[in-house]
Amino acid sequence: MGNFSFNGKTSPYVNYMDYKTHYGLERDVQYSEVVGRPGGVLSRVKENVRVIETNLIIDAYDTGRKLEDVADDIVSWLSTNEPAPLIFDREPDKVYYAILNESLDPTYFVSFSKVSVKFLCIDPFKYSRDESKNPIIEDSVTLATNGNAEYKPRLELTALKDTPYLAIGTSNNDFLAFGDPFVPNQSTTSKNPRILLDPMNTLSGWQHQTTGEILANNWTGGKVSGSMTTNSNYTAFRAKDYGAETGWRGPLVKKSLTKTVADFKITCSLKIFDIDEGIGKGFYHFYDEAGKVVCALGLVDDEKDGRAVKAVIQVFNDYGEAKTLLNYRGDNGTAYKNLEIYIQLERFNNKFTIKTWNYYIDKNGKRQQRSRLKEDIRQVFTDNGRVYQRPIRQVSAYIASHSSFPTSVVYMTRIEVLELISQQGTDYFIKKGDNVIVDFEDQVITVNDEIRNDKKDFFSSYFDIKNNPQELVVLPNNTFSGYAIWRDKWQ
Repeated sequence: MGNFSFNGKTSPYVNYMDYKTHYGLERDVQYSEVVGRPGGVLSRVKENVRVIETNLIIDAYDTGRKLEDVADDIVSWLSTNEPAPLIFDREPDKVYYAILNESLDPTYFVSFSKVSVKFLCIDPFKYSRDESKNPIIEDSVTLATNGNAEYKPRLELTALKDTPYLAIGTSNNDFLAFGDPFVPNQSTTSKNPRILLDPMNTLSGWQHQTTGEILANNWTGGKVSGSMTTNSNYTAFRAKDYGAETGWRGPLVKKSLTKTVADFKITCSLKIFDIDEGIGKGFYHFYDEAGKVVCALGLVDDEKDGRAVKAVIQVFNDYGEAKTLLNYRGDNGTAYKNLEIYIQLERFNNKFTIKTWNYYIDKNGKRQQRSRLKEDIRQVFTDNGRVYQRPIRQVSAYIASHSSFPTSVVYMTRIEVLELISQQGTDYFIKKGDNVIVDFEDQVITVNDEIRNDKKDFFSSYFDIKNNPQELVVLPNNTFSGYAIWRDKWQ
């Protein structure tokens, strides 16, 4: 077993003999000389890239392979297009983020070679392998580090009540704020009350529809047959069976909203586990009081080449005629494949706004959001003829496969409906039960996995933690539970 790991992997064929890097950071101190003044005036201090010079032994003995073939595997392993985690057994609790800077320079022996390798750390700091985590108790949390550098935490919060703002501060007058605090004499009525939030973890409250055809439109609809169930860990709806119908067919469950909603914001998520030659689709349909479809949001894979998973939004007029607002498979043909996709449709008066995104884990283990609507993640359609204005009263979840092809499994994971009210009121952009993540490193806030940087207070900023220990205060009082999470950081 190798004595270091890179990009989450080790190699049984290679070990380091030694590595060398400087203690602390290499700094570029820039200053200006001033006539008549001793010394100079400091302009700035810049931390330079860290270099790690490493001597490796590549050993092909007892492998049954040529040394050159083993070396090719090592080169492939160490060659990445972005910095990746580098951990040495000599410092097992610390991680560098490094990228190979140059070709490997070998000195050959019979069955092994000695290789000099130079890694660059674009981020010159080193970090603890494990995160630290402290709970928020009575609106405050204490952070303490074993490192010697300023660092940026992440707060993972659960809202205990509706709130129009969130503020995080320290005794050093650092503060970061989102939304707007309550204003005297302003209406406290919510401008966007939540009508439905369903994590799709139980079929309780949903009714199976056993027969019939949901839509003549064979793209977002199909025949209704079979039955719905939840997945094994109760985090999604999935089809238990698809029934005996031919063509597109599958189970449908339906439930009523608590009220009729004219202007709305719908956010849903679902996932297609695409397989070779397989097709499938999942859609959320919304209906008016007469049971006619108003809109449909979902994913469809209707081609068997494995590169055709598309996010689709359609709206329907009184005659059931569809207008497609979104038909998009992302930047490349596999953008929506095997990923949980978020789709959002907002209608306010005669303006529709659509949005779709997903998350991925980068090589450093961080969760990153990726939009799939070009540069601007929102697109707008104006219903000038006002023919797509019917209110919504019911919602259904529909999963279908095609009888002539293998089945790509669909998970339906979440649905939320907000009512948008035109009258003046308070924007409770965080609601009871919402999951809120504030990431100081990436400078982003998400509410139920939706980025809400639009709510950041202009005069506040993401700040570094300088003191050790440091207390953070989370406001409003008695509004959030959760944790502060951070990694120790060294120069």
